[in-house]
Order: sequence, then structure tokens, then C-alpha cells
Amino acid sequence: NKNIYRIFSSPLLRARKTAEIIQAGINHTPIEISALLNEVHSPYDGFPISDLESKHWDIYSNISSEYEQPEDIFKRVYKFANKIQDLYKGNEIIAVTHADVIVFLTLWIHGYKPEYKNKALIEKKSIDIPFPGNASITKTVWSEGCMTPQYEYISADEV
Repeated sequence: NKNIYRIFSSPLLRARKTAEIIQAGINHTPIEISALLNEVHSPYDGFPISDLESKHWDIYSNISSEYEQPEDIFKRVYKFANKIQDLYKGNEIIAVTHADVIVFLTLWIHGYKPEYKNKALIEKKSIDIPFPGNASITKTVWSEGCMTPQYEYISADEV
């Protein structure tokens, strides 16, 4: 769609680069950085992927309270969504973020608690919600008066 009013991005470089690629294709719509879209704040930042794989990507169990839990991530992205609705009502916005941020919002949209055990069920395909893949699109439409948005997942193969 060429009628995008604004692009928001996580502050992380990989998200900003993706936002720039999107921006180039839609008439250089402005990009704004939002910390609310940032990756999970975890004690495993910078660890090798093999360490995370050995934990089955459970970065939430047995960690200090200074780090985010799924509910914190959901609250952060929900705050972003409310802010966008207030400031840009009626406009189309793109937000470039990270898998867990999308997963916990998506769980809530589908009536599940945003928690690690439900994320794991998505990954095991026990909950029929697609796990957000690289370069995929998760589209939400927040209509006035509706408590939860409409949801659509578009895989990278369909883009």
C-alpha cells in the first residue's frame, strides 16, 4: 500500500534497516524510532543462538525481575498501539519490531494469555497461530469502539 502515513521501528539496527527498505518503496514516508517496539530486555542479550536453542528459547524462566516477562512485553506493545490510535487515527502505520513482541500481542488478540507457555504452544503448532517468520507481516486493524483488532498474518512467501 502506498498510503502509509508513518513507519515506526524498533531502535535495533536490523529493524531500522528493514524500515529503511520499506521506506524506499513507499515514497520515503518518515521513520520514527520507538523503544516500545524494542526487542525483549533479557539477560541473554548477546548470547550465541546455540545457548538459546539449548534453552528452547525460554528466556523468561528463572530470571531477575529487572528483565522483561511476556506480560511486560505485551503491555509495552499495547501501549504503543494505544498511542498510535490516539495520534494517527484513520491513518495506516507500519511498525517494524521483533518476533516475541508480535507473538505476545497476537496471543492476546486470539484470547490467550501472553505468556511463555503459550508462545511455546505456537512454536509446537498446538495453537493455530503462525509464529512470525523473518520478513513476514502481521497486520492488525484497530477499529474505533472495538476492544481487540482484526488480525491477518502474511508469510514472507506471500509478500
